[in-house]
Amino acid sequence: MRKLDPRTKLLLLVVINVVMMTGKITGIFVPVRIVFALIPFFLMMREKWFRGAFIYFGLYLYVFLLERFTLQDIHPVLLIILLFTTGLLSRFLAGVMMGPRQ
Repeated sequence: MRKLDPRTKLLLLVVINVVMMTGKITGIFVPVRIVFALIPFFLMMREKWFRGAFIYFGLYLYVFLLERFTLQDIHPVLLIILLFTTGLLSRFLAGVMMGPRQ
């Protein structure tokens, strides 16, 4: 199996970051964000980084579901902290996982 060209990975990194940073969490952007969040997972699986890929997948799934379906019975201050944290992670995690590995 051939490795991806570094320029292709750089282009993917830019596109994923733009989509994840500017996309909403409602409407048509939900499936788009899911697809773009899966790209680093599949690239990591292709490079046989199974442990990191499954940790990323589990963490992203947890953060995404928590952001989408946050309970309304939570105290407002805790809700703001929770949504801030999940929002940051769901937007930055895919881009971070596209970075270089050793």
